[in-house]
Amino acid sequence: RRHLASPAATPAAAVVMIDCQASAVVTPSSYVLACADGGISLQGLTWSSWDAATANASGQISINDCTPNCADGTFRSYPATASVTGLVPYGSGYRYTSLTVSSPGTAEFASDTWPLGLNGP
Repeated sequence: RRHLASPAATPAAAVVMIDCQASAVVTPSSYVLACADGGISLQGLTWSSWDAATANASGQISINDCTPNCADGTFRSYPATASVTGLVPYGSGYRYTSLTVSSPGTAEFASDTWPLGLNGP
């Protein structure tokens, strides 16, 4: 007696973030927060969740200290966590509209939130 396989589950709708190049990205390992000059970015992101109301990652925030100026500054990295929220319809799926970064090792980014528009943060 043959058993028929169950029909494949319908794939979930895509859930994305929009980056500085206005491209849809899924679980990015890096993400630029300062689109104009790349002076602030998230690196080494490992996502513990995705496709939910909130997606969470851990990694590092890399910040240009702009000393003596931003062109000659030094990038410094600190442990950070990131959470994206605010799902809205986008194409045939959804996109996140808010990114909160927490990095207790940095005074300026102990916790900060960026809106995520159609051209990135």
